[in-house]
Amino acid sequence: MKVGLKKAKDGRPTVTFVRADGSSTTGRLGAGDFGPVHDLTHYAVEMTLGLQQGFYGLLAAGWNITDFEEKGTAARLPDEAIVAECIVGQLTNTVLGGPEVTTADFSWLVREAVRAQRPAAAVPAIDDAAFRTMRERLAVLLTRWRALPPGETLELPWPA
Repeated sequence: MKVGLKKAKDGRPTVTFVRADGSSTTGRLGAGDFGPVHDLTHYAVEMTLGLQQGFYGLLAAGWNITDFEEKGTAARLPDEAIVAECIVGQLTNTVLGGPEVTTADFSWLVREAVRAQRPAAAVPAIDDAAFRTMRERLAVLLTRWRALPPGETLELPWPA
């Protein structure tokens, strides 16, 4: 799958996912930096941890962006998608100026967030290397995104 995050001239980015079969789904993100930061955080997390049923994996499997906006979607999401969202939420908080946390604290915050939403869901182990890789990968992606001129697209491969 190919991912394209376009920095629109009107300030509202667009994200497009083109699957291996040629089908695609596109969505507009809200103005500002949160949408791109959130989606790029998903990319960094899901690539680092090898998640297959997170946001990107579901899109590669045929979900459309609008499917995530439907009422009751959270109940239909696989456990791994909920886990991915919890990890992304914690990492986004850290990146957007939240307190610096250790790997152990980060893992605890993720486990607690998952337990609140899906008590039986398995949470992957996040060791120092994985935590560092997620943060480094995200830092590179954000640097590339923020340097992108309006009207240009950040293209990323997804291995599915």
